[in-house]
Amino acid sequence: MNNPLPVTGKTYSLFGNNNATLQYYSTIRQVTDILLTQYSMDEQQLLEYINIYSEKRQFLKKITLKNSRSSIMAGILRRLDDTLRPYTMDIEKHIKSTVSYKVLTDRRLLTTREQYYLYMIEIELDNRINKPAFIGSNYKIALLPYCLREKLSDCPAEPDDIDYVCKGCSKTCYINSISILLRQNNVHPYILGQAKLSRLLRQLASTHGHIGVLGVACIVELTWGMRLCRKSRIPVTGLPLNANRCIRWMGDFFPNSVDLNELEKLVK
Repeated sequence: MNNPLPVTGKTYSLFGNNNATLQYYSTIRQVTDILLTQYSMDEQQLLEYINIYSEKRQFLKKITLKNSRSSIMAGILRRLDDTLRPYTMDIEKHIKSTVSYKVLTDRRLLTTREQYYLYMIEIELDNRINKPAFIGSNYKIALLPYCLREKLSDCPAEPDDIDYVCKGCSKTCYINSISILLRQNNVHPYILGQAKLSRLLRQLASTHGHIGVLGVACIVELTWGMRLCRKSRIPVTGLPLNANRCIRWMGDFFPNSVDLNELEKLVK
């Protein structure tokens, strides 16, 4: 399970043109280092700069089409397009084909290529900045997506006072493998299902004091979840799914995976 088969999502795949995700993580670290050096920013400054612009879809598209060379963000996007394009696919086609009623209820389905690039860097920066505080937290939890379950219809996971907990019924289920690794590193894993994230964070902070959160989700949802934790002043790290393959994006559920080696790096 440490070397999953390549998977392709609706708009991205961390495999790119490779048989493993190792190249993606190497690339994202290298290009982040390049941006920090090129624009003389530290990690927090670059994160804040990206956050200023990452939700301005029209602005990002405009400076990309104009090929502006006077803007720092234009330079960042050119660099990211050169290095991260192999990991994104059919984004424009997906946006054009998304029906209007979905647009009204789920704006994140319209995430643009430029936003994907910035989100990828944002996740990397958050991990660099927050990992020490996450590791040092009094109580650490991981929130896992239900779409990683091997048994979507008859999964025996049961809720406790926080959310659903894996019962370890299958050795080939990613939720089980992840849960074992997390528990070995004093992180409490939960399958996010019934709980509202903002309420859950308040509840945990009230009960345990200094808490840390690790999220696993597709790039778009992971970015938004990590922002919510940041807003709540909770140290957060995150691991993106290898592709976005759930019913929300694909119209049905398809098997998915994560890089367990990268997960281990985040919790040790």
